[in-house]
Amino acid sequence: MSVLLLNLQQPALPALLRGANEEQAATNCRKIPIDLEQLKDYLASDFKNRGISVLMQISEPTLLNVESRAWFIKRESYYNISDNDLDIVIANVLKRFPKFGLQLLQGKLVANGYKLQEKRLQASYARIGLKKA
Repeated sequence: MSVLLLNLQQPALPALLRGANEEQAATNCRKIPIDLEQLKDYLASDFKNRGISVLMQISEPTLLNVESRAWFIKRESYYNISDNDLDIVIANVLKRFPKFGLQLLQGKLVANGYKLQEKRLQASYARIGLKKA
């Protein structure tokens, strides 16, 4: 289990009042243990930063600080698929669900494991619409 300890600058007296030990109060910082494996799991599951901060009981700025320091943690990248293959996948979904708009289509594709940029989805949706007409 990898844990990142963050040093957050705080005044010494309030640190003692918050229950920090004297060593932490002397260095004017407190240490917050962050479980990086748990953070990776949350990011892989597409949790939003607000939800992750609530689950890990840290503030959003602290979470962003951790993400910026732990450069090896990345959100899942977009699915790499050619435009022709993407058109085929979208056409198959629209055959089954002809009344789907862009939002429902995107949700269905994510559920099927295709995470795409919004502009690529819009372009493919437009191409499919032109082919139908």
